[in-house]
Amino acid sequence: EANGVVGADGSLKFGNFTVSPATGTVAPNGDKQTVTVEFSAEGKQQFFEVLGIKISERDPATDLLGMPYELSAESCIPGIVNSDFLQIFEEAAVWRKPSDDPSELIKSTFVEEERCFHFGPNMVNQRQEVRVKIINPTKVNVSVDLALTTKGDAPEGTFEILEPKLTLPMHEHRYATIYFTPGGLETFTAVFEATVENGTDDKTNKLAFDIVGEGTLPRVTIKAPAGRNDAGQALASFRRLLVGKSQSIPIVIANEGILPAKVRFGHKVGEWPPPEDPMKWKTGPKCFHFDGMGAELFLKPKEEQHYTLQFRPKAIARKAAAEGEEEEGGAEANQETFKAGLEMIVHSNEYERNYIQL
Repeated sequence: EANGVVGADGSLKFGNFTVSPATGTVAPNGDKQTVTVEFSAEGKQQFFEVLGIKISERDPATDLLGMPYELSAESCIPGIVNSDFLQIFEEAAVWRKPSDDPSELIKSTFVEEERCFHFGPNMVNQRQEVRVKIINPTKVNVSVDLALTTKGDAPEGTFEILEPKLTLPMHEHRYATIYFTPGGLETFTAVFEATVENGTDDKTNKLAFDIVGEGTLPRVTIKAPAGRNDAGQALASFRRLLVGKSQSIPIVIANEGILPAKVRFGHKVGEWPPPEDPMKWKTGPKCFHFDGMGAELFLKPKEEQHYTLQFRPKAIARKAAAEGEEEEGGAEANQETFKAGLEMIVHSNEYERNYIQL
């Protein structure tokens, strides 16, 4: 009592401990009295006090201040790990600083110097994700609020977190998953924040970093033949041949994008220009032979693939006389050029539909 303060409710407060009740009577024959000790946490430190329990009519020669009863407690400030990025991004690459090569592709990488996570190029309208490890190094449970703030005019749903709140038991971790779905061919940025509830230490109460991601599409170009028609499409122009003779032209396609591309050569259209409605396409003449027809191909970035397109006429193409008209002139006057189109489709890119005019 000499070191404590007696409250109006009969409790005794000393230091950060409050004992209630401070006095009481214990009847004989096994009766008992419950004494409650409350601890008021303050900062990050340890507390220790010795409580003296005085018993009436006890021999005063022993323990003049009462039977000693030690009280100890530790006060902790909730917090999370916010600087060990090798742990935080254990499923991604972590660089200390950006690459010295400006052309090097940065994908699924956290750069410490920038304090920024780079999703890198991602297919438009396709979701990519990264898991962020939220770590509780303290001896108390921690509640963490998660938030994403998008910069600029990014459409809704570009960056997402499905769980806005995490609860972490002491010395454990949980994962926050960030989703990135680019809606166009541009660069998107956001800020991720994980804020600790009741976290009073500025060094551990928040984890924050920037996020960058790019929307892109696979790009495959036709490098050969180099000729182009008026619409800018590849033109494979064969010379005039005798029936039964043949001529071959190389077809070279290249993935000039930064994503792997899936390519398929589809229809050989029997007229040029091909109708806009594919249902009206006619089968191409059999005098054109292409060794990549119908095949699907995966091209890595900057990879090329070579094919051969052959023209072998088996007959002379003749103009069809209009109804009610008779053919005029000689056989040479009625000869016509074989025409067709070869379709090249790049998957996951609705804008990348190329033709080679034959």
